[in-house]
Amino acid sequence: MTSTSADALAVIISPAADKLARVLIKASQTALTGDPEFEYDALLTATGLSPRDLADAADDLEARGLIETEGFANGRETPFDVLAPTSALFAALDGVFGSNNPEMDARQIAADLLAETISDSVQAAAKHYGWPPRRMNPAVTYLLLHDLLVVDELLGSAPWCQHGMLATRKLRRFVEGAL
Repeated sequence: MTSTSADALAVIISPAADKLARVLIKASQTALTGDPEFEYDALLTATGLSPRDLADAADDLEARGLIETEGFANGRETPFDVLAPTSALFAALDGVFGSNNPEMDARQIAADLLAETISDSVQAAAKHYGWPPRRMNPAVTYLLLHDLLVVDELLGSAPWCQHGMLATRKLRRFVEGAL
């Protein structure tokens, strides 16, 4: 996804989904799936949306794989108990609503990985750049979502999205602007 397509995604989502995404992006500390979790009533307050608009916003973002919802709110007629972003939300929309651009950060990481100027450890690379998890994770997630890195299945990497970064063959083409 280029920054242009990220901008297009922001235009495509409804105004209510825009509000919901902004709340989630602002509240996240790590940009990991599940950070933050909001209960239904708390999201109504945080977004200022009506129940119907919140339900529509959640449907809009969930259909794109940008959030996850769980359950029904204590048997009440509400669309969910809990809502949380997926890491894809931050990779897709931080460049539009946040203070960093995950695609540009991903290009820097990719170029430095290929030049071997950074370690393949997510944590060590973040330290090299001086980036907290909140900035590093969306960039690495961007690379993962575009199949430019191999997924590291090791558990226990929090607050990082994964331990290591192993390039796929497509990474060089991404750096050269061919992807």
